[in-house]
Amino acid sequence: MSNFLNNFSENNLEPGIKVVEYDVESDNKYKKNKNKKLLIEIIVVIIIICLISIGIIQFSKVEVPDFNNQLYSIVEKWGTKNKIQIIIKEEFSNDFLEDYVIKQSIEEGDRISKKTILTITVSKGSNPDEIIKVPDLSIMDGSQIKNWINENNLINTTIKEENSSTIPKSSLISYSFDSATVNNDNFKRSDILTIIISKGEIQYEKNIEVINLVSKTKDEVTKWCTESNLVCNFSEVISDNYEIGKITSQSIVAGEVISISSVVSFTVSAGEGIIVPNYSTVGSEAASTLNSKLDIKIKMLYNMQVNYGVLISQSVKAGTRILETDNKVELIYSLGKPYFNSLVGTSENALAKTFYDYNQLGVNFSYTVKYVNSELEKGSIVWSSKSNEFVTLNEKIEIHVSNGIKGE
Repeated sequence: MSNFLNNFSENNLEPGIKVVEYDVESDNKYKKNKNKKLLIEIIVVIIIICLISIGIIQFSKVEVPDFNNQLYSIVEKWGTKNKIQIIIKEEFSNDFLEDYVIKQSIEEGDRISKKTILTITVSKGSNPDEIIKVPDLSIMDGSQIKNWINENNLINTTIKEENSSTIPKSSLISYSFDSATVNNDNFKRSDILTIIISKGEIQYEKNIEVINLVSKTKDEVTKWCTESNLVCNFSEVISDNYEIGKITSQSIVAGEVISISSVVSFTVSAGEGIIVPNYSTVGSEAASTLNSKLDIKIKMLYNMQVNYGVLISQSVKAGTRILETDNKVELIYSLGKPYFNSLVGTSENALAKTFYDYNQLGVNFSYTVKYVNSELEKGSIVWSSKSNEFVTLNEKIEIHVSNGIKGE
């Protein structure tokens, strides 16, 4: 600086002007404070950035719930919602129902980031192939047997109750396995076991009050009669007011008191029934199309008064309403007057069948045979008293049969 001033004064200042020189002192303390302040500011910014980053990371994490003994579907929905990858492992368990969570790889309350893998162990239920020891059921009562079934999750074991006059109530009557290859030593959880427990002796009241059973089902009424030690009879009726199988009436009114073993009769609805059409309006070929619910049997018979193809009779009168379970109707159509065809040249051994076939069609034909000399082969028919002509319903026909001997 002093050199600069000397040069400046020498070269640029006018004569007579005096230049005074000053010593400049540097303030190092200020610089240190300034640098320290800058450093603090940088550290504060770094800390703020870290806190914001940590906050963002923490905000993006989710807290893991307690999935223990929850349905797997709940875990699956939670994982989809929070973008957490769920891996499923399955294992048999007697303590957890099928599809329920047994354990989880991340504990309840932990916070995890999205796309973290959470492993869930899910129950497959009890092992169906596990061998189960069958205790001595004969010394156990019904409640003990039920506890044994529940404790071992015996999915295919059932208990039935039956009345018994010899086995005390709640005691074992019998038990059986569904397969002959299964026994007490190799019984598996999946095997079928049926256990029958006694309900004790049936206790009947001496007198029974009849209840209203109209509109009940036949099965319900049968059960009531059995439990009440009554005899019940059923008959079907056509009904527009009750569904098929429902009781429409009872022989003893509700409220009446009767003794045990009494007989009670019931009518059961067979539905609205079927109305039989008038088949005289159609031919035999179209008869079955009038009502598909009817079982139609068609018969063709000769008739002297009714023309061919016309209805002679129907087994159930037209307009009659019949049960759907009793739907058979026979129709008889006319073949017209009987026509007896020529038998000449046919064999004697066909006569029985020929006359049988005619008689199946409503006529009464009989025949006598006379053997005559003829050039025709032995056994051939050479003449009959009726041939290629209309006849009556009752005919006695004489037939000549060749004996194979030529006449003179």
